[in-house]
Amino acid sequence: MKPSKPIKDWKHIFLDTSFIIDYISNPHQARKNQDVQKRIELVHHVMDILSNYDLETSKDRRQFYVSSVTVAELRKLAAPNTVKDIVLLFNSGDVTFIDFTKDIALRLNQSLEQALPDGQKHQFISYLEKELRANNVANARQWVSDDLKISSSAKSLKELDAILTCDKNTFQKIADTLELPCISMYKEEFASDLFGEISVVVTKKIKS
Repeated sequence: MKPSKPIKDWKHIFLDTSFIIDYISNPHQARKNQDVQKRIELVHHVMDILSNYDLETSKDRRQFYVSSVTVAELRKLAAPNTVKDIVLLFNSGDVTFIDFTKDIALRLNQSLEQALPDGQKHQFISYLEKELRANNVANARQWVSDDLKISSSAKSLKELDAILTCDKNTFQKIADTLELPCISMYKEEFASDLFGEISVVVTKKIKS
């Protein structure tokens, strides 16, 4: 489901791995694929908004959350490979790292069982893996497993206004299933102002 609050009111923001990867990417280097370039540009634009648009209480700082699973994934990709690197990336607010604990793992199973009809949990996971393999992703099982862990880490937060992701095919589906306020980085997912730019004061209405 989409975040219920407009961007200006986002204080507690969870970042998926895919969002961070695009944020540390140079849009110009993706110019051969216009869809990817536009997505990366949008990620940078959203972070600019969050960096430059103050919360209602000026003393407040936005709180960013990153899963320890994401940190491990970034290390594998030879992207920024220390906690310090990630903290420096998000200088518009504070960064908290969420460990994937045994309790969070147990809550993940409970959440999936509650969200899906009886016996559908394994079918749902198999469906996600099949979709990834159809798109030539070799490590589909690990991909889905990590996304489940990351989304469960987000669900463990007491306060959460938005999850930002660039993965609408797997992570977004998991987040929607777990009823988490998640939005993918595609302009059509955001409400627009009178000038066609992303609105920071309203949310996009979901068509019934």
